[in-house]
Amino acid sequence: MLRFLIGGDGNLYEGRGWGRQVQGTQPPEWNYLGYTFCLIGTFEDELPTAEQLERLNNLINCAWGDGHVPENYTLRGHRDVYAGTACPGQAFYDQIQTWPHYNASLATSN
Repeated sequence: MLRFLIGGDGNLYEGRGWGRQVQGTQPPEWNYLGYTFCLIGTFEDELPTAEQLERLNNLINCAWGDGHVPENYTLRGHRDVYAGTACPGQAFYDQIQTWPHYNASLATSN
């Protein structure tokens, strides 16, 4: 479920927030297994802005530091859990695959 949205200027918009377990619009089988952080933009050829990446990093650290995710959490791109999308765009997807905690080992749906 969409928890947070990050604009190109680094502004953070809260969707569902941290604690509420409400059915979202992301792949249904993943709604209760994790948090969704969405960056506004199409990142096929370009990376998100430095402000977006910094805010995302801060948000992930906050999620871990405040106990919302376990120490051994796993990062995935949207396309890792839903085969029907190109999200998060190829340029950004290539980058997140190099990040600590990235693991697309689980099969995609659809």
